[in-house]
Amino acid sequence: MSETNVLRMENVTMQFGGVVAVNDLSLDVPEGQIVALIGPNGAGKTTAFNCITGVYQPTNGRVEFMGKTMIRNHPTGKMKKNYLIFPMKVMGITQTYDGKTSHYISSHGTPADYPIDIAGKDTGREPFYCPCDEMEVVKIAGDVTGNNHANGAWLVSTSEVDFADGTRDICTIKFVHMNNPDFGRNGIYVGRRYKRGELIGHEGTSHASGNHVHMSAGKGGLKGSGWTKNSKGSWVITTTHGTAKPETLFFVDPEFTTVKNARGLIFKMRHRAFKTVHQQQRSFHRQDEDEEIDRCFGSALRSVNKKRREVSLYSPQFRSYGNFRKRGNRRRVFVGLYSV
Repeated sequence: MSETNVLRMENVTMQFGGVVAVNDLSLDVPEGQIVALIGPNGAGKTTAFNCITGVYQPTNGRVEFMGKTMIRNHPTGKMKKNYLIFPMKVMGITQTYDGKTSHYISSHGTPADYPIDIAGKDTGREPFYCPCDEMEVVKIAGDVTGNNHANGAWLVSTSEVDFADGTRDICTIKFVHMNNPDFGRNGIYVGRRYKRGELIGHEGTSHASGNHVHMSAGKGGLKGSGWTKNSKGSWVITTTHGTAKPETLFFVDPEFTTVKNARGLIFKMRHRAFKTVHQQQRSFHRQDEDEEIDRCFGSALRSVNKKRREVSLYSPQFRSYGNFRKRGNRRRVFVGLYSV
């Protein structure tokens, strides 16, 4: 019997919003053998097959058929895009990395980073949001940890992101100047993960004269402690693959961010790249609805009217048709009348 694999799945993951339906699935189907995928209702079997056939766009992984890669993160073989998007609704840059106020020594020393100060639309405390599919807080420092310097938080993406310069890598971002209330059990803490579009924190005045957020970023994860003093005496972030200028890393989604003042920096535009948590959940609900209807009614399903959120079904068990309208909790409640 040949040992050639007819079908091979490598680390296939399918995620709908914040719900992981298939998690890092690897499977070999050797030639001449019958392989079964078994599991309870809701385990992800149908989702796995939909990833194989290209019905769903897998979040991660690869599918090979007869030794040829058929799917790699996307049914057409393209990588699923995880664009890094400017994280505020208004871009009001008050100082670039060349700014003489304080940033020049950061960008012209060794090592260097390229910070920008952002003040949003006015002098208030504007929020900033998770700029990619998911980021995790890996370090915090400052007054909030008992040290006498500006509050800061380092966040690292949990998967590779697509940068504006066309490269793809893990991303590390440091945000600085948030006030103490932004931290703690209900705010920023080490280990917390944020989904794209989820609020992280606000501009602040921690060791600053006015509300703003200081942001610097780089490729790769944290290197060493995540920061060091450079040759010009400025504390800069350190990442495994180096820091970079923000306009080479971040896209701007004009449907999310209004550019008020870019201080001469030129950012690439990427329309409809920044989905809020609500939009992602809505997308998940639409995809999940198909699976849920199929799981609940199976061969009894006759027709579906999604506009009315109603299904018609027939089953020998009931010996008649019935209309079941979907209400309330999408996973638990299917109510309607039928005759037995």
